Amino acid sequence: MIQYIKSILGLFDRRTHWQLAGLSGLMLFTALLEMIGLGLFLPLLQIIADPNVLDTNPYIAKAVDVLGNGSLDRFTIVFAGLLLAFFLVKNLILFGLTLLQNVFVLKKQALLQGRILHNYVSRPYVFHLGRNTANLTRNITQSAAMLFTRGLLPLLNIMMEVLLVLAVVVILLATFFKPGFLLLLAIMALFEW
Repeated sequence: MIQYIKSILGLFDRRTHWQLAGLSGLMLFTALLEMIGLGLFLPLLQIIADPNVLDTNPYIAKAVDVLGNGSLDRFTIVFAGLLLAFFLVKNLILFGLTLLQNVFVLKKQALLQGRILHNYVSRPYVFHLGRNTANLTRNITQSAAMLFTRGLLPLLNIMMEVLLVLAVVVILLATFFKPGFLLLLAIMALFEW
């Protein structure tokens, strides 16, 4: 897998590497938004499932006082509306990220196809005499397209999902374990790499 990633990254220049880093930052941000969405959804479910949650959870009780003016029903409606608005904005950001990923991949695909075409055109006439033009055309159109649509785009999608899973794991570890234990896990993970 590492060799596969290195071979794809070897096709790109320094500017493209920075663009990939920017896309990675956006992916990290959207993973954070996914985690916030998950974290906001759970209190709503808790309120709906157990209306007596005000007695057991002081955070929800404080939020009911601030947003619902003391009314749990009003708070539930306001909180559900805010949650809906958050999810709409988050999904618009995810749509924008997906659009950016696709534009990035298709532009890089077009650049590679142009480089292959330029390479073929700049070859001497003798090179073309011994080659089948259908193979040359296939290399320009299909091979480059397969590299990007079946190589780089899935790699970006996998990277997004891995960042989301890592965010979930970090949140779960931070919730259930003490900070000293997390530091020990981090040190052990560094030595394993």
